[in-house]
Amino acid sequence: MKGLLKTILLGLFLVASVTVYSQTCYVTKTGSKYHMPSCSYLKYSKIPHELSKATEAGYTACSQCKPTKAKLQAVKQTAPVKVIHTTSAVQCRGKTKAGGRCKRRTKNASGFCYQHE
Repeated sequence: MKGLLKTILLGLFLVASVTVYSQTCYVTKTGSKYHMPSCSYLKYSKIPHELSKATEAGYTACSQCKPTKAKLQAVKQTAPVKVIHTTSAVQCRGKTKAGGRCKRRTKNASGFCYQHE
């Protein structure tokens, strides 16, 4: 009886200590390919997806980083990945002294350039 209990506890310990490897791939905001987390094409946007859902959605493998199921399983996810979204520059919403609209462009979330913040 004690031998069986030890075997069960050892089995539970081994199952609990197994590192889970993720099959998470990454896509860009506008692209049609999925990538490895270290791919240089993920410079401006990096959105995590499960590999199976990405392929169902019509994404194909990147020709530069060549992500495969085995490679994605080998990548250990240690921390949550920060999703990067960039916006294009827009015209400042500020008004000039003459009453016209400012001509500068800004990427600031408020919509105002450095002078009108």
